[in-house]
Amino acid sequence: HLNEAAFIGSAQLHSLTQAVISPAMVRFLLRTLTSRPCLVARTAAGERECVRFSKQLALLAYLATRPNGAATREELVSLLWDDSAPRDARHALRQVIHQVRRRTQKELVHGDGLLFVRPEELEFDVTRFRQLVAAGRLDDALALYEGDFLATGALPGAPEFEQWADGVRRQLATERREALRGLLARTADQGRWSHAARYARALIEQDPADPEAR
Repeated sequence: HLNEAAFIGSAQLHSLTQAVISPAMVRFLLRTLTSRPCLVARTAAGERECVRFSKQLALLAYLATRPNGAATREELVSLLWDDSAPRDARHALRQVIHQVRRRTQKELVHGDGLLFVRPEELEFDVTRFRQLVAAGRLDDALALYEGDFLATGALPGAPEFEQWADGVRRQLATERREALRGLLARTADQGRWSHAARYARALIEQDPADPEAR
């Protein structure tokens, strides 16, 4: 089931982390932990938004979370066009891939039966968030987490995608809560009470029943 395959295990996360190069070399940034999800192109002139929340962005986000950044065409068709006839859904997928290429002027998505996203071309905020947490840089991780994963509205005709996204959203919210708890404990132990109070308030806002925020 898609929901059961949604989350990246520790070994898979490690391999994906290894594929992410330094931000200075990345050409595109996939932002999903924000109220305005988008794909941003980084150029010598600065940054520009090239893909907004759409099935194009949904395709990139799904591939970016997958082991090795890959999924079959059949999996993607079922995920994004569950209410369409198979022939129409396959055509729609080809169109979305073409639109991504046209908007980015790059083959971010490539492959035949198995489609891949190119990690050397793409920085993904979810991967970066998890890298920062793993490195103990919890403040930086929380600064990156501006909003819940793709929490901007539903994609028409894609209930399977919504179910998958909701599972990832819940998992990431749990990871954010654990990071807040870690910072709360750390700052309380250091006697930095104003900082501890800020993290406690953030915990209560996320989960009013959280006993560690009291």
